Amino acid sequence: MDWFGLFLLVLGLYLVWRAASAIMRGSSSWFWNLLFLAAGGYMAYTGYQKVSAPAPGLLTPVVGGRW
Repeated sequence: MDWFGLFLLVLGLYLVWRAASAIMRGSSSWFWNLLFLAAGGYMAYTGYQKVSAPAPGLLTPVVGGRW
């Protein structure tokens, strides 16, 4: 379990929820709504990728090189 990935996933989903509710209420400008929607979607996607990645093993190659 990657805790930073979980943090990104939760924060990203919160930003998407906040942007969607602001769009439905019409409370802020379209620029900020789209910005929060894009940032939240990117953070949620990145967090999901980090959380769902397989855990590194003892003899598995690491990013950036081989053992």
